[in-house]
Amino acid sequence: MKIINKTLKKLSQTMMLSFLLAPIFISSTQAFADSVGGGYKLLSKQRS
Repeated sequence: MKIINKTLKKLSQTMMLSFLLAPIFISSTQAFADSVGGGYKLLSKQRS
């Protein structure tokens, strides 16, 4: 039983960490996608 408890504790800690990090990761990914999208739009505008 002790091993299972340890595993559950580790799992819940990892879950908490991912919940905390997910918004940061998502917002940074969004910002990156926006900058890439903006650059792509500029490039396509210059071509036409």
